Amino acid sequence: MTFGTNVLGHHYLTQLLLPRLLHAIEDAKTRGEDPDARVVNVASFAHRFHRTLEFAAFRDSKARRAMGRTLLYGHSKFGGIVMAKELARRYGDQGIVSNAINPGNIKTEITRDTPWIAVKLLVRFSRPSAYLVSQASQDMIMFPAPYGAITTLYAAVAPEAKKHNGAVGLSYL
Repeated sequence: MTFGTNVLGHHYLTQLLLPRLLHAIEDAKTRGEDPDARVVNVASFAHRFHRTLEFAAFRDSKARRAMGRTLLYGHSKFGGIVMAKELARRYGDQGIVSNAINPGNIKTEITRDTPWIAVKLLVRFSRPSAYLVSQASQDMIMFPAPYGAITTLYAAVAPEAKKHNGAVGLSYL
């Protein structure tokens, strides 16, 4: 379910929108404007738990159940990164900018059952400076949920983000 939601659903939507994005680029060019079409996938530090796509995880099996929720989530986020990089490779020369960004350390319901030690490790490896503060309080290292949109919006609309086609993990927090 996680892979279907985080990868296949996004891939399908992107495929449906692709003709419109390419048409918008051509329209901008004919008007003498700088074309700007972007696709932003929301990744996560959790992709580091998975460096390959495990095909055993695509259907219900013992192997899939043995992975657990955290690894399956990381698997799906890695799939989103693969999709973003491939989109950048295929369509970058036509003007589409595709990124997979990390929203940062965001305190949401997905982390509610995460053991404290896992949160500390996550922060230690994704934001080393925040690790020093993490000794005091989780609230000091995890941003409130609304902050999670900042990186996505930046990648989608900021002029300077346009030069990062195919980039992974850009966190602007």
